[in-house]
Amino acid sequence: MRMKTSAFLLFLNIALFNNLFGQVPLVFDVENRTATGCNTAPGNTNTSNTYLPDPFSFTYGGRVATFDDWTCRRNQIKSDIEQYEIGPKPPKPSNVTATYAGGKLTVTVVENGQTLKLESNVNIPSGTGPFPVVIGMNAPSGQLSASLFSGVIQIPFNHDQVVSYGGGSGSINANDPYFKLYPSTNIGKYSAWSWGISRLIDGIEIVKSQMNADPKRICVTGCSYAGKMALFGGAFDERVALTIAQESGGGGINSWRMSQAFTSRTGTNVEKIDNTNYSWFKSSMKNLNPNTLPHDHHELIAMIAPRAFLALGNPGFEWLGDESGYKSCMAALEVWKAMGVEDRFGFDFTGGHNHCAAATTQNNSSTAFINKFLKNTSANTNIRINPSQSGFNLALTSVINWTTPTITFTQVNPNAPSVVLTSNVTGTSPEAPASILLTAAVTDANNNVTKVEFFNGTNKLGEDFTAPYNLQLHELPAGTYSFTAKATDAENLNGTSAAITVIVKAPPFKIQKTSIAPVIDGTEEPGIWDNPLISSIEAKNILVGTISSASDLSGNAKFLWDNSYLYAFVTVTDNTKQNDSQNSYDDDAVEIYLDINNDKASTYGANDVQYTFGWNDGTTVGVLPAGRSTSGITYSAVSTPTGYVVEVRIPWATVQASPAENQLLGLEFMINDDDNGGTRDKKIAWSSTTDNAWQDPSLFGVAKLADEVITSFEEQYSSSNFLAYPNPFNAEFNIEAKGYFTYQLMNQMGQVLESGQINDKAALMTQNYAKGMYLLKFTQNDKSRVIKLVKE
Repeated sequence: MRMKTSAFLLFLNIALFNNLFGQVPLVFDVENRTATGCNTAPGNTNTSNTYLPDPFSFTYGGRVATFDDWTCRRNQIKSDIEQYEIGPKPPKPSNVTATYAGGKLTVTVVENGQTLKLESNVNIPSGTGPFPVVIGMNAPSGQLSASLFSGVIQIPFNHDQVVSYGGGSGSINANDPYFKLYPSTNIGKYSAWSWGISRLIDGIEIVKSQMNADPKRICVTGCSYAGKMALFGGAFDERVALTIAQESGGGGINSWRMSQAFTSRTGTNVEKIDNTNYSWFKSSMKNLNPNTLPHDHHELIAMIAPRAFLALGNPGFEWLGDESGYKSCMAALEVWKAMGVEDRFGFDFTGGHNHCAAATTQNNSSTAFINKFLKNTSANTNIRINPSQSGFNLALTSVINWTTPTITFTQVNPNAPSVVLTSNVTGTSPEAPASILLTAAVTDANNNVTKVEFFNGTNKLGEDFTAPYNLQLHELPAGTYSFTAKATDAENLNGTSAAITVIVKAPPFKIQKTSIAPVIDGTEEPGIWDNPLISSIEAKNILVGTISSASDLSGNAKFLWDNSYLYAFVTVTDNTKQNDSQNSYDDDAVEIYLDINNDKASTYGANDVQYTFGWNDGTTVGVLPAGRSTSGITYSAVSTPTGYVVEVRIPWATVQASPAENQLLGLEFMINDDDNGGTRDKKIAWSSTTDNAWQDPSLFGVAKLADEVITSFEEQYSSSNFLAYPNPFNAEFNIEAKGYFTYQLMNQMGQVLESGQINDKAALMTQNYAKGMYLLKFTQNDKSRVIKLVKE
């Protein structure tokens, strides 16, 4: 597998660093390089593995062999960490400005009409500069002595200006500045904090001349929870040349797997995936099995490669779990070895000092890394000081079961074109069908660009031969797009932009209004549930277990509404059914989740609820949160030759709702499967990709209570607006309304047979149509009605 790197790699002082480090760059000029054709969809949690995952194996097959491959693999790791741990880190907003005056750096970020400001008092050394920069978490040099950074600009990252530290585990303050820019996002604070560090770096780049700063020589450092913050900041921004993570412990350098194994072996409680802070990380992470994660934190560290990294530990503090940190570091080191730059990786686990008070040897280790990678002076950075602590087992036989390749690096031709790609939807998620304008800004040393090609992944979308280089895209369906632009010049040199990711949202799932209340008996009543205009949703996302085929487990759901009830008709395919457990979710059952306000909160509020309806039951309604009302809820669960059907009626009053046309609500539907008795074996969902919707409504999909009224064909349709008669009809029928309206006559498959615009009244000739059922849709003043007609 080979991936083509899509960012033009710039060196720090090319001549100097080629002498010091060969061809491998120490730092990059963009926040996050991407690779053309790289599949960054997150891995799954279906497989248990007690070893640390192979950092060189692509998620979907193959192994890393080149630096371009590593660019792809790094982004796959990033995707896994965002999916399962911290949530997505938003890209750089289009509106970021900065000023430096009176010793203060101010960075202003505007997004979604909201403003966030980062303000830091800056310590600038005397001299000519330009000076390297250290960004300390909450202090100018973190918890390391400021004297270690003599000759270095010192800037604190004040994280409460992004999201506040306080509030306790699981507490997110929606009034924090970050959430004004990105409301209702399901993240852990390390996503927001790493975003804030990147915006501070943006500001340093903008005012580098005023500050006499060298933005190509930036260090981030912090201790304890801020050591984790520095680690995430350095891993997620490739403009950071040196990352020093001090006593970061669990959730930092430590492997989730190795921490769990340490506690299981010794009984010593250390910070693990099941007891960390669930405001720092996504609350859903608490329920994950570390051994089924597709990644681990040796790969978080490895995201920094080939840049410089130093870990500092303190093995006497058992909560830090430094045995796990050591094993994780040893696994990560293999990535630097593969690149031939292992002198850029170090760790010092010297103990015998207070928390966040570096030992003398650790100050010496830090000085060596600072001198070499910030100050460009000679130093020995081959530093590997193991933890020495009673009860530690440092053997790696149960840690690494993969081999280390040699990763080759090829210098990019400096005369090749450089491309920056933008779109007109940056910072937004347009709704399908979407129109997107791609624009490529190209600089070329020879100024003889011959064409620019535009891609989504590896699929070529189009090309432009003259500046400005644009491509207009129309009618894009829902999905995640990775756009790149490739410029080629007359010398046949080419350069490819960094990929920009655009997420086109699916329009809300439409729930039609019904004029005929279904009978709740588990049968698909003719004229109601069999209407082809009623949309259905399919449970495709596998949350638990492995599914062998559609007959093993699959299903879909239809919904209708009226002013009193929400109706659901769920069809499940399941070749083995069980109903033997005390908990309904451990048997074959259907779950329906509602977020009446669609506020996408990460915890359940008063209008959020989950109901469970078991196969072979029909009376017991499971409910979460416990104590929520089930009053008036009726359902029928009926077996079929291939599985079962669940039909449900939920009173709006029970879920404290007052339904209205075009109202949005959060909706999810899931299916539990128990094949062997006891607890459930499998679970699938429509919207959620992790099994945490039971406590996190932000994972629900979105539905819309449509104003289209579905009626039974047995009903003679008549209202103050529309008339259709006779019904049943023969050679013709009449349609009538007051004023202009449009109509569509469709067959049962929804195919339009004829359409038009009418003023007041018209007769439709139907003698050439076959006998059977037809659908007639009226539209007037943005209001639509659909009825069924029968030709005899």
